[in-house]
Formats: sequence, C-alpha cells, structure tokens
Amino acid sequence: MYKHIIGILLLLVVNVSSFAQFNYNRLLNVGRTALYYNDYVLSIHYFSQIISAKPYLYEPWYLRSVAKYNLEDYIGAGNDCNEAIKLNPYIVELYHLHGICAIQQKDFDTAIDDYNKAIEMRNNDKDYWYNRTYCYLEKKDYDKVHENVDTMLRRWDKSSQLYLLDAEAYLGEKV
Repeated sequence: MYKHIIGILLLLVVNVSSFAQFNYNRLLNVGRTALYYNDYVLSIHYFSQIISAKPYLYEPWYLRSVAKYNLEDYIGAGNDCNEAIKLNPYIVELYHLHGICAIQQKDFDTAIDDYNKAIEMRNNDKDYWYNRTYCYLEKKDYDKVHENVDTMLRRWDKSSQLYLLDAEAYLGEKV
C-alpha cells in the first residue's frame, strides 16, 4: 500500500516539475520573440519573471541585459551581465556584451579585462581584438595599441580601420 502512495506522489512531483519547466521554456521563448521583434520592454518583463522564479539561470540574465543594452541602459545591462558571468563564466558573449557596456560608460579598464577574458576564450575573433585595442587607445596606452595592431595585421587582412587606429596612436604620442 505504501508503495502505491509513494508511486503516486513521485508521479505528481514529476508532473509538477515538468509543468514548471514548460512554463520556464515558454516564457523564455516568448521573451526571445519579443527581443527579436525589438520589443525590449516586453522582453525585459518576461526575463524578469524568469529571474524571479529561477535566479540561478544565466540565460535570462544575459537576454535581459541585451534588451537593456538596446534601450541604452548600459549600467543595467552591465549589472545583468555581471550576474550572468557569476552564474556561467564560460560564455564568451557575456564578456563581449559586458565589455561593450563598459566602453559606453567610458570604463576602459573593465572593458580591457572583459576583452582579455574573451580573447583568452576565443582568440580568433577580430572584433574582440579591435575593441580591446580601441580601449587601449582611449587610455592612451599607445604601446599596447601598436602591439595589438601589429598582431591583428599579421593574423587578419589589412583593413583601413587598423591603420586608422595605429595612426591615431602615433598622433596621440606626438601631442
């Protein structure tokens, strides 16, 4: 008799947890759809609901930070990225978005740290190298600018943007 009661209870627990998982997935998909259609306020609403129920998941934090970034709330987006990074520090896109938010706030040291981590994880991404080099230029660390530009010129095709960064660094040194 007890085995039947335990079996029924287990069945109920499995059904309740699968229902909760379904609601999470449904909310996440609705939030992503709102994000896709540039309805950032609505997507923030859905991602906030998920975060309230399951604050230990990095994805809603990240997606909410994307929505906040698009609304030009760089501080809020950076804070949400921080939470996502704490929950899953192995996702390179988190560091990229956090770095962009830091650049928008003129916090170039933080952005450099973020891009160092991103480059460590994905060394072949030219955008990460370029953004880090831009941060060095803004900090007036011209030796690092030249070093990064030289590396990028050797690794990737020669682009006018790289030569412009290098020229700005030479001009900055002369001032």
